[in-house]
Amino acid sequence: MAAVCVIGSLAITVTGTWKQVYGFFGLTELGDEAESAPFSLHVLDVGKADALLVCCGDSRMLVDCGRSPDGDAVALYLQKRGISHLDYAICTHPDSDHVGGYGTLLQKVSVNSFFAPPLDENLTKDNEVYKSLLEVLDEKQVLRKTMRSGDTFSLGQAFVQVLWPQEAMDSTNDSSLVLRITYGDTRFLLMGDAGEKVEAQLLSSGEDLRADVLKVGHHGSKTASTDAFLEAVSPQYGVISVGEDRNQLPKDETLRRLEKHQIITCRTDLDGDVLFLSDGKTITAKTQYDAGALAG
Repeated sequence: MAAVCVIGSLAITVTGTWKQVYGFFGLTELGDEAESAPFSLHVLDVGKADALLVCCGDSRMLVDCGRSPDGDAVALYLQKRGISHLDYAICTHPDSDHVGGYGTLLQKVSVNSFFAPPLDENLTKDNEVYKSLLEVLDEKQVLRKTMRSGDTFSLGQAFVQVLWPQEAMDSTNDSSLVLRITYGDTRFLLMGDAGEKVEAQLLSSGEDLRADVLKVGHHGSKTASTDAFLEAVSPQYGVISVGEDRNQLPKDETLRRLEKHQIITCRTDLDGDVLFLSDGKTITAKTQYDAGALAG
């Protein structure tokens, strides 16, 4: 790869990987700090959308891929990390702000398996973005699998459990795959766009929902992150993937609930990319616009 950088009137061509190019100019990115960590969760700033990269050893998983215009940005982020292959690509649910970027990404990154929740055909029959994605998956011969609560799989030394749903629901948001990732003694709970209805079902299931990091459901909507749910999860950190849009998320009442439960909360609209590093015992959180680690 060759990059041409213009400084003033001077053009410099640097050949090599993105890491080498950045190193040439003494530059680093937040994601570079994950290289020495055995486990990392990268919450990418893709506006009011979701794109989360999970790395454990040499294994890689992407949970959602933002909107259609975000596919190139996610691909570039992976390229800068030296990632050209994913073990798993996850569709939490088929809304365009979660799967729109996959069509572009799949042209640049190879994938072993694509996981999605059970979906009612009536929810996807008019979803051209999702139907186009399925065509690309078939073209690339990517294994597709429907995941339900109780399913598990490994990502390197990390263990991933599907907590929701067991069957197709009557809305795409409530169909969201809810994933809990365990690495050593640390836990990460990813809620997709699941709201209070799903939270109530999870609470009634008797499942141990405790997690150190909570990917807040539905971009900080007021219909997610109820008091009872936050008490059960009791996370040290919460992260909201959000950007400016007509819904004006995250909602103040949701932020107040997170504060009430003393959850250190990061927001991609204010903090940029958010990075969580785990050594299996403790978690360090860092953000793009803050050079230091967040206090735990």
